[in-house]
Amino acid sequence: MASKKRKRNKQRNQMILLLSVLALVILGIALIAMIKKDGGKEEKAGKDQITETVTTAENASQANGEGPAESGDTEQADSTSASEETTEGEITPTDETESTDAGDEAKEAETQETDEPEEGEYPATADMNADGKTWTTFDGYTMGSVSGGTYGTVYTQEEISALSSEKKGYGQGVQVDEDNRPVSALWMQRDYEKYGAIFIGAKADPGQEYIYLTTDEGYENGQTPMILDKLKEKNCKAVFFVTMEFAKGNPDLMKRIIDEGHVMGNHTVHHKSMPTLSLEEASNELTELHNYVLENYGYEMYLFRPPMGEFSEQTLALAQSLGYRTVLWSYAYRDYDIENQPDPTEALSKISAAKHDGAIYLLHAVSSTNAQIWDKVIDDFRDGGYEVKAIPR
Repeated sequence: MASKKRKRNKQRNQMILLLSVLALVILGIALIAMIKKDGGKEEKAGKDQITETVTTAENASQANGEGPAESGDTEQADSTSASEETTEGEITPTDETESTDAGDEAKEAETQETDEPEEGEYPATADMNADGKTWTTFDGYTMGSVSGGTYGTVYTQEEISALSSEKKGYGQGVQVDEDNRPVSALWMQRDYEKYGAIFIGAKADPGQEYIYLTTDEGYENGQTPMILDKLKEKNCKAVFFVTMEFAKGNPDLMKRIIDEGHVMGNHTVHHKSMPTLSLEEASNELTELHNYVLENYGYEMYLFRPPMGEFSEQTLALAQSLGYRTVLWSYAYRDYDIENQPDPTEALSKISAAKHDGAIYLLHAVSSTNAQIWDKVIDDFRDGGYEVKAIPR
């Protein structure tokens, strides 16, 4: 009897032990499931947070002008499109130079999508030629001879061809930083300064802020003498980007620009979109005008502004190889349409509201409005504490 009782107790204890083990296993599985569930919630929360951050950044990017860039004044952007604000429609046909299509005279610059890009990987550059000239020989042809430039890093044809030929259309956008400096111009400066390009000047120390004045001379519309008069009156220098048409058709103005100490820049022979040309054609657009000005006026240009503000990595590197710095702008507005000129008071207000340290202003010389207000613009900049000058060599 006692033996049977001990046997039953043993079986009962074994059953309790088994149930205890089973209960522990079930508890362990439940705990693991809970951990995974909580981890999933945290992962989902993390993903949701990342998604929210990305969405916020994308929305901010669009608001900041990082989408299709709109050019115009900073905080007074109107309904005018960005490309309208920054277009350079300047060339008119002549017998001496090949003209662009009529539509190019008022062509709207293709806007630049400026989603903040990752900094590109750029190939190493070759050394400047031993003779100190900023020209190089490509396979099959010789690039035009441009001598004496100090900014030229000479690339081989292989190096330039390896770069992107994608056409970039530039507008400074409407989004600015805390210093009123256009965000799009800052990003472009960051990514393309390796090619000697200038979109906006470096920020200066307090009390030493400056603004660069530039103008484009695709053709003469009768306003340049007044602009020069006002610059002389204010003892102020500017950069005049000229085409072959202007250089050949206005020798007196060319001489006056040089004699009065202004900087003359290269705006190409035919005012064509540089990225649409072959490397040889693009080289000739720069070198033919460079050499014409050098031979006829004794002036050696060193700044280049691409027509319509259109460029590619290839054209930036090409210009750099030829001893040039490519100059875009950090402010421009719709001033080039001679049949629809802005009101002088409103234009002055826009220009004044956009001023910022290191600004590169593009004010077209064909504009009668600009000719009327150049002196007032200079006074406004100086009253704001800025030194107004041309881009130095």
